[in-house]
Amino acid sequence: MKRFAFLFSFILVTIVLILPRVSPGSEDWFDKGNSLFDSQQYMKAIDAYTKALKETPNFAEAYLNRGLTYNNIDQPEKAIADFTRAIVLKPKFPEAYFYRGLANYNMNQPDKTIEDLTKVLELNSKYAEAYLNRGDAWNLKGEVDKALDDYSKAIDLNPKLYEAYNHRGLIRYQRGERTKAFLDFNNAIDINPEYAEAYLNRGDLWKEKRSYVRAIADYTQAAALDPNYAEAYLNRGDVWDEKGSFDRAISDYSKAIEIRSDFAEAYNNRGLSWHKKGDLDRAIADYSKALEINDQFSEAYFNRGNAWDAKGNIDQAIADYTKSLELDSKFAEAYLNRGNAWNEKGNTEHAVSDYSKSLEIDSAFVEAYFNRGLAQYASARYDQAISDFSKAVKLKPDFAEAYHYRALGWGKKWEVSGGSPSHLMRALADAKKASKIRPENEEYQNLIRQLETELR
Repeated sequence: MKRFAFLFSFILVTIVLILPRVSPGSEDWFDKGNSLFDSQQYMKAIDAYTKALKETPNFAEAYLNRGLTYNNIDQPEKAIADFTRAIVLKPKFPEAYFYRGLANYNMNQPDKTIEDLTKVLELNSKYAEAYLNRGDAWNLKGEVDKALDDYSKAIDLNPKLYEAYNHRGLIRYQRGERTKAFLDFNNAIDINPEYAEAYLNRGDLWKEKRSYVRAIADYTQAAALDPNYAEAYLNRGDVWDEKGSFDRAISDYSKAIEIRSDFAEAYNNRGLSWHKKGDLDRAIADYSKALEINDQFSEAYFNRGNAWDAKGNIDQAIADYTKSLELDSKFAEAYLNRGNAWNEKGNTEHAVSDYSKSLEIDSAFVEAYFNRGLAQYASARYDQAISDFSKAVKLKPDFAEAYHYRALGWGKKWEVSGGSPSHLMRALADAKKASKIRPENEEYQNLIRQLETELR
C-alpha cells in the first residue's frame, strides 16, 4: 500500500529595489546587500543590510530584504521580526505583509498567513500571488472551497501563473475531479514546460488510469528537470512495481533514497518490491529502516507483518499488525491479516473477532466475509459459515472458492441434520456454480461427483 502526499510550494522571493529617502552611505550598504543576496552570500548580505539600518533606522526596505535573507537561511522567526518592523515603519507596504505571510506559512501558522495575505489584497486587489498563497493556507486548514476560489482568482488576474493551475489541479484531484485536474496540470506545463512538479502530478493521474507508459514519461521528465526530485523516482518506482518490473522499481526507490536518506516511503515501497521478488530479509530490513525514520508509519508495520508471516514468524507478524492498528484503528486490511495470523495459530475465536472488526470498518470487504466463513467452518459453526460465504458471493458473484466452501457447509449441515436431502441439493448447486466458474479445478469436480453419489 503506497501513498504519496502532494506538496505545495511558495513563489520564489525577490529583493525589493525601491528606496525611500536614505543617506548615500545607507543606500550603498543596501545595494551591496542586494548584490550579496543575489550571489547567495547571505550572512554577508545580512551584515550589509544591518549597516544600512544603522545609518537609516527607518529604512523599511532594508528590514524587508534582511527578512528575506533570514528566511533563506531558515531563520523564520528573525525574518518575521524584520517584516513586522518594515510594516510598523510603512503600514501600507504590501510586500512586507506578503512575505510575512509566507514566513508564517512556513511556521505552520495558516491563520496568520491568511490574515497577512488578506491585508495584501486590501492594499492591492490585483496581487495574484497573494491569492495563490492564501489559497495554500486555506488548503492547509482543510477549507478547500476557499482554496479553489483563491486559486481561480489568481488565474483570472494572471493567466500565466502556472503554480496556481498546479495547485488548483491538486485540489481537484483530491476531490475526484480528474478531468479538470488534467486540464490544470496541462495548462501549468504549457505555460512552463520546465515545471517539474506539474509533470509529477500529471504522472500520478496517468498512473491512476493505468496508462503506465504516459505516467513513466511524465515522471522521467520531472526527474530530468530536477535530478534531485526524490518523489519523481518514488512514483516512477511505483509504476514499475505495478507492472511487475521489480528490479527497475528497486532501482528507482534506491535513487530516491540516495537523494533523501530519510525518505521513509521509499524504504517502505522498496521493501514491497523485495517482498514480491521473494527476498523477505531485505524486505524486512527496508520496512525496519522506514520505521526507524518514522515510528508512526502504520503501513510499514503492516507490510513488515506480512513479511514475518511469509517467513512463518506468526507471533512477530501479530505484533506488527497490532502496532499498525494502534496507529490506524480504521485499517481494515490489518485486522484481516491479523485474523489470518490468529487462524494460522489455531485461535479461531481471535480470528473471527478480527475479521468482524474489519467488517465493521468496511462492510463490503469480500475477503473478510470469506475468511470469517472459513474460521466459522473450522469451528463447526456451519450456519454462520454459510451466511458469510453467501455475503461473499453476493459481493463477488464469480467467487468460485466461496461457492465451493458454501457447498461444503451445506454438506456438513446434511451430516449433522440426519440426512436432509435439501442440504445436499443446495450443496450440489453451489458445487456446480464453483465448477462452472473454474472448470479446470479437479477438487470442485470431485465434490460434484461425491454429492451426486449421495443423492442417488
